[in-house]
Amino acid sequence: MKIENVDLGISSEGSFGSHPSIPFVQGNLELLLFIGKKNGFEILGHHRTPETNIDGRYVTTVEEALDFAKKIGFPKHGVIVRKSKNGHFGIYKDITTEKHLIKTVKKLLNNLFTNLFTNRIFIESDMRAHRNPTRMKAIKKATKDLIKNIKSLCPRCKAPGFIVVDFKKGIRCSWCNSPTDLPIYDIYKCSVCNYEEKRHNKMIKLLILNTVNIVIPKLNKQKCKNLSLH
Repeated sequence: MKIENVDLGISSEGSFGSHPSIPFVQGNLELLLFIGKKNGFEILGHHRTPETNIDGRYVTTVEEALDFAKKIGFPKHGVIVRKSKNGHFGIYKDITTEKHLIKTVKKLLNNLFTNLFTNRIFIESDMRAHRNPTRMKAIKKATKDLIKNIKSLCPRCKAPGFIVVDFKKGIRCSWCNSPTDLPIYDIYKCSVCNYEEKRHNKMIKLLILNTVNIVIPKLNKQKCKNLSLH
């Protein structure tokens, strides 16, 4: 922004790893940041999802490479083929056809170094956004979240980006009255004038209501405390 001398800028970043809420499941977190240098605001949009095809494995034959590629959605989803998992050389990207993939795999498997020392190569899903439609969907949802946050104006100074920055957990179960991990209220804050406001989350109230109406009648109060809400 400084080099181009512009007031407005937008950036995006994605990360992949273990999902924070779902055990043994990989997750994708997409972040978008909208910056207004002139007015001093930074507005974040995000989307987290377990829907990702991130994967990788060593293969020793063309058939194994093709099986892996099919599993992750090739050719709509790209693959990257390399000599080794952590190597910085012998990396092949932008493979868009089965013919191209077969040619690349054969080339690496027939490499003198591969034949003498490892007899295997590494293939992985291409997680770059332009080669991964699954990730594109997550970025689209993060963009919608960013637009929603931009439209949220501060009640005091009317700056865009009046969004949730924290929450107070401990809302009580309406059946057994035990505190849960769900928020009592969300904390909204303006990045320009720092005005804060507490607001109750309507979706949380609906979740509690549906839990009570659908799940709780089948349980007694003792079993209620075993619910994941607590």
